[in-house]
Amino acid sequence: MKCPRCHTLCEEGQPFCLRCNPIVEEEREPGSLKDVTYDRGRSGAAEDTLPMDSSSDEEDFHDASDQFLDLYLGEDEDTSQRVQADGLDAEPAQHMDAAVEELSSPGNITVHYVGSDSVSLSWLPFDQAQRYELTYSCDTQREILSIQGSNSTEVEGLDPGTEYTFSVTSFTDDRNQRASVTLSMYTKPVPPEKIKIDNVSSESVSLSWDKPVGVIKACLVTCSCDGEEVQKITTESNTLTISSLIPGVKYSFHVSTVLKNGTQSKSAVTYARTKTHLESLLLDLGLEQHYTEKLTLSTVLQIDEKTVTDEPAQTLSALPWIFLKRLGECSLSKSQILNKLLSNPQQYHDTFVHHDMECAVFVFFDNLDTKYKLLTSQHTKAQLFLVGNPQSKSFSIAALKKTAAELNLKKSNVILKTKQMNDADFVKNLRNTVGEVIKSSKSRMPLEQMVEVAHELGILVDEDCQECQSAKQNADAITSKIHDTPQYKERQLPLQGQIWKELARLEKEECRLQKAGDKNIETYKSELQTEKRQLREQQRRYDMSEAMTCFINAISSTGLERSYFLKWMRMNLDNLSRKNLSGLRELYKEKSQNTSENKEEIAYLDKQISNSSLGTEHFLREMGQLYESAVLLSETEESRQQLQHLPKLCAELLLDGFPLELVDGDASNIPLRWVSDVLHQLNVLVQPKNKILVVTVLGVQSTGKSTLLNTMFGVQFAVSSGRCTRGAFMLLIKVKDDFKKELNCDFVVIIDTEGLKSPELAQLDDSYEHDNELATLVVGLSDVTIINIAMENSTEMKDILQIVVHAFLRMKEVGRKPKCQFVHQNVADVSAHDKNMRDRKLLLEQLNEMTQAAASMESKEENKIFTDVMEYNPETGNWYIPGLWHGSPPMAPVNAGYSESVYEFKKNMIEVLEKCEASGNNITEFSGVDKKLVECCEV
Repeated sequence: MKCPRCHTLCEEGQPFCLRCNPIVEEEREPGSLKDVTYDRGRSGAAEDTLPMDSSSDEEDFHDASDQFLDLYLGEDEDTSQRVQADGLDAEPAQHMDAAVEELSSPGNITVHYVGSDSVSLSWLPFDQAQRYELTYSCDTQREILSIQGSNSTEVEGLDPGTEYTFSVTSFTDDRNQRASVTLSMYTKPVPPEKIKIDNVSSESVSLSWDKPVGVIKACLVTCSCDGEEVQKITTESNTLTISSLIPGVKYSFHVSTVLKNGTQSKSAVTYARTKTHLESLLLDLGLEQHYTEKLTLSTVLQIDEKTVTDEPAQTLSALPWIFLKRLGECSLSKSQILNKLLSNPQQYHDTFVHHDMECAVFVFFDNLDTKYKLLTSQHTKAQLFLVGNPQSKSFSIAALKKTAAELNLKKSNVILKTKQMNDADFVKNLRNTVGEVIKSSKSRMPLEQMVEVAHELGILVDEDCQECQSAKQNADAITSKIHDTPQYKERQLPLQGQIWKELARLEKEECRLQKAGDKNIETYKSELQTEKRQLREQQRRYDMSEAMTCFINAISSTGLERSYFLKWMRMNLDNLSRKNLSGLRELYKEKSQNTSENKEEIAYLDKQISNSSLGTEHFLREMGQLYESAVLLSETEESRQQLQHLPKLCAELLLDGFPLELVDGDASNIPLRWVSDVLHQLNVLVQPKNKILVVTVLGVQSTGKSTLLNTMFGVQFAVSSGRCTRGAFMLLIKVKDDFKKELNCDFVVIIDTEGLKSPELAQLDDSYEHDNELATLVVGLSDVTIINIAMENSTEMKDILQIVVHAFLRMKEVGRKPKCQFVHQNVADVSAHDKNMRDRKLLLEQLNEMTQAAASMESKEENKIFTDVMEYNPETGNWYIPGLWHGSPPMAPVNAGYSESVYEFKKNMIEVLEKCEASGNNITEFSGVDKKLVECCEV
């Protein structure tokens, strides 16, 4: 008898030859697949154990085994074996028992492998057979193979999921048929093709796929979430809608085919995330009232009782909990290594990194055994790195090599912490690896392209709504035509150019009369009035530019579209300014550091920076100048009537949370008629709820004034180191209805100012007067004034305090005595309040000295100490705040102490505002004070 494995002669009574027998014995292990061989001349069953080399082979063998059992357990007469001998009647069909290991009925054909398009068969040879004919057929196919010198073959070119009948016939030398055996079986089915997501809603997903070739009975669709089965549905169609899903959740859909005999194919997988159900999401966030009413910036900035209330204890708060779990033992701390990786050696800080922000995946391990399997089937562009500790007792180099080979990892993708490597060197190695990955990674995209990714994940984005798209088109229509900023401003925004600056100079001279000389005062004033009218006439000769027409039309749209438009405008203009200003600012910084440079050159650079700056405030400023020039016309003039609605538009912007420019920083002047009419329209819109409190900030340039206000009130004044805020801007914050009684106002007005002692303005002859005017204006308008002092600029503190004292002294002329709060920023030690007592005493002495000097200059000697002109308590009026950054940007984190100190200062500020006697001021009175202060400043 020949060996069924190698077809060589076996010893008598042995099923395998001497070479194959030990191999078969070794392969007989628990869990291996056993195929049954039918020996016509034997009364027992011979077993051939087939080894499983991989997970995929293992699945194939299990599938083959399942098919084999289904075919031979006697469940179908068509699948039984039939043996025929020459000249003999057909023997009765032999059926297999249910036990795989002990089959009582012998058989002739052994199935070694069943695939989707091929099978591998063998049979025990007949003693006198010289050749065999293998006939296989199905409903649409019939083929005959002639086989000589072998009792096994592999049949290819079969259709998947199809029932075939295989018949082996032996022939002797005289060409007589001696015996035959027949077997029926199904080829392995294949999964559906081109599975796709047709539709996704918040609670359902619709799928479709192409049915594969074969006698398919049905398709089995399994819906899973986070590894857990959610639904399992069988369908005879190639489309299916799965409902009753949870909104905003990612699901996996596994689709497999099922044959008539119950055999199931592997699964084709696709993924989909249900759309977020906006109403449910808002309910979870506690914002259900905003489902029908859009949440606006103005609503977010409202002041309520929570502003002055400490956070509740964590034990009483409903907090989300995050659980981190390590699979297996790993002697390296992932969190610690990651935090060290992101921190610089001198400043350690804890950082959480979003798990989906991947350009590489680092897997920490000690032992890579069979209990853990990496998801190689996941389609990801991320590089994979294995990070291990060879010093661990459970570390296995063999397991590491096997895993690296399976994942096709290079040597550089395996990082080991050797015995000679300390934590610092190990982190340095990791940092270098991450740096190389970031440099070489090609999977990068701009933030705008993330919209497509968001759609795939079912995330709603602003760009999906029509208002946002329309606003973007309007903004692009304006900014796409800006190529040369100075030239664009000259052509499209001409009214705020040289004419407006000359008007500002004439208005100041009209109050000061410094250049009258020997002329009659009244005659000189008349000449100034004539020049002003001529300049206004020049302004009126300009038609409204195309850019301003588009801008006014855009902000005249609905509130939501208008908000989107201004946001798009700011982003587009910021991108343009960033390109134009970076080089000029670097050059200006370089020239300013060299005191020997020509002042005219520095002044020219400053003018270039001013001309190259372009923001939404410039368009709003142009609106103001259009209005100022039009109101001088007769009320019946059509040009005036066309622009009468502009103040109301600007007032609506104020209510929406956008700032209004009070002082033009470029011309150092106030468009008084424009500001007054905007405030009048604001009063009309909110009346009778028109009571306000005013908070302003003063300080040296680049001392963090805007950042302080942004942190305190959640607003968005422009911030940057160096030249940022120019002039003064006011912003309106609503007070919630249930807190208005305590605060005794309806709105809080926040005024941000440009820095005093600005290096740019220092080149001008009237820089000191400019600072005095600005300080007088903002102090006079405020109920509480914040004096921001940075410790590194303490040498200039005296000059600032002198300006402030002069401003406070002038307030008596308009009948105001505002409160004062000093904020000392960048203080190293803010915890020891008593230690700063000496500094507070010294500050009060300096303020008293300056009050006496200023009183003497203003001929108001009755004011002898600082508290005569200002409400100030040295104990409660000084706040010490640490620096904003914990280290040096850009990698430095925000100092938590800064936020905590600002929060405490804000609570105190609200308490101070509650005690303000001037809280009865309304918007109309604020506008009147503004006019008085302008006259006071220009004298």
